[in-house]
Amino acid sequence: MTKTTRKLLIFLVIVALAGAVMVGYKIYDYLETPLFAEQPDLSDEILIDIFHKDPQVFEQLYKMVTEDNMMTHVDNNWTEPANLPKDRVAEYRKLFKEAGIYGGVNVSVDRKKIEFITSAQGWVASGSSKGYMYLTKMPEKLVDNIDVLQEHSRMDVCLYRHIEGNWYLYYVKD
Repeated sequence: MTKTTRKLLIFLVIVALAGAVMVGYKIYDYLETPLFAEQPDLSDEILIDIFHKDPQVFEQLYKMVTEDNMMTHVDNNWTEPANLPKDRVAEYRKLFKEAGIYGGVNVSVDRKKIEFITSAQGWVASGSSKGYMYLTKMPEKLVDNIDVLQEHSRMDVCLYRHIEGNWYLYYVKD
Protein backbone atom coordinates (compact mmCIF):
# COMPACT_ATOMS: atom_id res chain seq x y z
CA MET A 1 0.00 0.00 0.00
CA THR A 2 1.40 3.35 -0.97
CA LYS A 3 1.86 6.20 1.49
CA THR A 4 -0.85 8.27 -0.25
CA THR A 5 -3.33 5.37 -0.16
CA ARG A 6 -2.63 4.80 3.53
CA LYS A 7 -3.20 8.51 4.30
CA LEU A 8 -6.44 8.47 2.33
CA LEU A 9 -7.61 5.35 4.15
CA ILE A 10 -6.79 6.87 7.56
CA PHE A 11 -8.61 10.07 6.57
CA LEU A 12 -11.71 8.12 5.49
CA VAL A 13 -11.74 6.11 8.75
CA ILE A 14 -11.52 9.35 10.78
CA VAL A 15 -14.37 10.90 8.77
CA ALA A 16 -16.49 7.75 9.21
CA LEU A 17 -15.86 7.71 12.97
CA ALA A 18 -16.69 11.40 13.27
CA GLY A 19 -19.90 10.83 11.33
CA ALA A 20 -20.84 7.89 13.56
CA VAL A 21 -20.25 10.01 16.68
CA MET A 22 -22.43 12.80 15.26
CA VAL A 23 -25.25 10.40 14.36
CA GLY A 24 -25.02 8.77 17.79
CA TYR A 25 -25.23 12.16 19.50
CA LYS A 26 -28.26 13.15 17.40
CA ILE A 27 -30.04 9.91 18.34
CA TYR A 28 -29.22 10.46 22.02
CA ASP A 29 -30.38 14.09 21.82
CA TYR A 30 -33.65 13.03 20.15
CA LEU A 31 -34.35 10.40 22.82
CA GLU A 32 -33.85 13.00 25.56
CA THR A 33 -36.54 15.36 24.18
CA PRO A 34 -39.74 15.88 26.20
CA LEU A 35 -41.49 13.39 23.93
CA PHE A 36 -39.55 10.63 25.70
CA ALA A 37 -38.92 12.27 29.08
CA GLU A 38 -40.75 10.75 31.99
CA GLN A 39 -42.46 12.95 34.55
CA PRO A 40 -42.68 11.34 38.01
CA ASP A 41 -46.13 10.70 39.49
CA LEU A 42 -47.23 13.23 42.07
CA SER A 43 -49.16 12.01 45.09
CA ASP A 44 -52.94 12.21 45.18
CA GLU A 45 -52.79 14.90 47.86
CA ILE A 46 -50.44 17.12 45.85
CA LEU A 47 -52.61 16.79 42.73
CA ILE A 48 -55.77 17.58 44.71
CA ASP A 49 -54.07 20.60 46.29
CA ILE A 50 -53.05 21.87 42.84
CA PHE A 51 -56.63 21.41 41.64
CA HIS A 52 -58.13 23.29 44.62
CA LYS A 53 -55.53 26.04 44.42
CA ASP A 54 -56.88 27.22 41.06
CA PRO A 55 -59.95 25.28 39.86
CA GLN A 56 -60.70 28.04 37.32
CA VAL A 57 -57.72 26.87 35.24
CA PHE A 58 -59.24 23.39 35.02
CA GLU A 59 -62.69 24.77 34.21
CA GLN A 60 -61.16 26.97 31.50
CA LEU A 61 -59.43 23.93 29.99
CA TYR A 62 -62.70 21.98 30.08
CA LYS A 63 -64.52 24.88 28.40
CA MET A 64 -61.87 25.09 25.66
CA VAL A 65 -62.05 21.34 25.01
CA THR A 66 -65.83 21.49 24.60
CA GLU A 67 -65.56 24.52 22.30
CA ASP A 68 -62.91 22.85 20.12
CA ASN A 69 -65.22 19.98 19.20
CA MET A 70 -62.86 18.43 16.63
CA MET A 71 -59.78 18.50 18.87
CA THR A 72 -58.74 15.13 20.35
CA HIS A 73 -55.17 15.82 21.55
CA VAL A 74 -52.89 18.69 22.49
CA ASP A 75 -49.51 18.45 24.20
CA ASN A 76 -46.15 20.20 23.93
CA ASN A 77 -45.19 18.40 20.70
CA TRP A 78 -48.29 17.90 18.57
CA THR A 79 -51.99 18.49 18.19
CA GLU A 80 -54.81 16.54 16.63
CA PRO A 81 -56.06 17.90 14.33
CA ALA A 82 -52.83 19.52 13.23
CA ASN A 83 -54.65 22.60 11.92
CA LEU A 84 -55.84 23.81 15.34
CA PRO A 85 -55.06 27.57 15.38
CA LYS A 86 -51.61 28.33 16.79
CA ASP A 87 -52.92 30.91 19.26
CA ARG A 88 -55.39 28.35 20.62
CA VAL A 89 -52.64 25.73 21.01
CA ALA A 90 -50.50 28.35 22.80
CA GLU A 91 -53.40 29.06 25.17
CA TYR A 92 -53.75 25.33 25.97
CA ARG A 93 -50.03 25.04 26.62
CA LYS A 94 -50.03 28.11 28.88
CA LEU A 95 -52.86 26.66 30.98
CA PHE A 96 -51.17 23.23 31.05
CA LYS A 97 -48.10 24.86 32.56
CA GLU A 98 -50.18 26.67 35.19
CA ALA A 99 -51.94 23.41 36.17
CA GLY A 100 -48.87 21.14 36.07
CA ILE A 101 -50.27 19.14 33.16
CA TYR A 102 -47.05 17.92 31.54
CA GLY A 103 -48.57 15.38 29.16
CA GLY A 104 -51.33 17.48 27.63
CA VAL A 105 -54.91 16.40 27.03
CA ASN A 106 -56.57 13.41 25.36
CA VAL A 107 -60.25 13.72 24.53
CA SER A 108 -62.76 11.07 23.52
CA VAL A 109 -64.71 11.99 20.39
CA ASP A 110 -68.01 12.07 22.33
CA ARG A 111 -66.41 14.36 24.99
CA LYS A 112 -67.50 12.04 27.82
CA LYS A 113 -63.90 11.42 28.88
CA ILE A 114 -61.28 14.18 29.03
CA GLU A 115 -57.86 13.14 30.31
CA PHE A 116 -55.34 15.73 31.54
CA ILE A 117 -52.01 13.93 31.92
CA THR A 118 -49.72 15.08 34.74
CA SER A 119 -47.23 12.23 34.46
CA ALA A 120 -46.41 9.25 32.27
CA GLN A 121 -43.89 6.43 32.27
CA GLY A 122 -43.06 3.87 29.62
CA TRP A 123 -44.46 3.71 26.11
CA VAL A 124 -47.90 3.84 24.58
CA ALA A 125 -48.12 0.04 24.37
CA SER A 126 -46.87 -0.56 27.92
CA GLY A 127 -46.72 2.12 30.53
CA SER A 128 -48.66 4.21 32.99
CA SER A 129 -50.11 7.67 33.35
CA LYS A 130 -51.67 9.70 36.12
CA GLY A 131 -53.57 12.94 36.14
CA TYR A 132 -56.99 14.53 36.13
CA MET A 133 -60.04 13.17 34.35
CA TYR A 134 -63.29 14.93 33.54
CA LEU A 135 -66.04 12.33 33.20
CA THR A 136 -69.68 12.93 32.34
CA LYS A 137 -70.60 9.66 34.09
CA MET A 138 -69.23 8.49 37.43
CA PRO A 139 -66.93 5.45 37.03
CA GLU A 140 -68.16 2.17 38.49
CA LYS A 141 -65.29 1.72 40.91
CA LEU A 142 -63.81 4.55 42.93
CA VAL A 143 -60.91 4.28 45.35
CA ASP A 144 -60.05 6.37 48.40
CA ASN A 145 -56.34 6.51 47.66
CA ILE A 146 -54.67 5.84 44.31
CA ASP A 147 -51.16 6.06 45.75
CA VAL A 148 -51.50 2.97 47.95
CA LEU A 149 -53.05 0.85 45.19
CA GLN A 150 -50.74 2.23 42.49
CA GLU A 151 -47.66 0.83 44.25
CA HIS A 152 -49.08 -2.70 44.17
CA SER A 153 -50.90 -2.59 40.85
CA ARG A 154 -50.15 -5.00 38.07
CA MET A 155 -50.74 -4.58 34.38
CA ASP A 156 -54.10 -3.39 33.03
CA VAL A 157 -55.46 -1.35 35.90
CA CYS A 158 -57.50 1.86 35.87
CA LEU A 159 -58.10 3.64 39.18
CA TYR A 160 -60.28 6.69 39.86
CA ARG A 161 -60.51 8.95 42.88
CA HIS A 162 -63.23 11.59 43.08
CA ILE A 163 -62.18 15.23 43.58
CA GLU A 164 -65.42 17.15 43.09
CA GLY A 165 -68.24 17.42 40.57
CA ASN A 166 -67.21 15.61 37.41
CA TRP A 167 -63.50 15.84 38.25
CA TYR A 168 -61.43 12.79 39.22
CA LEU A 169 -57.84 11.74 39.66
CA TYR A 170 -56.95 8.73 37.55
CA TYR A 171 -54.15 6.22 37.23
CA VAL A 172 -53.85 3.85 34.27
CA LYS A 173 -51.29 1.09 33.83
CA ASP A 174 -51.24 -1.21 30.82
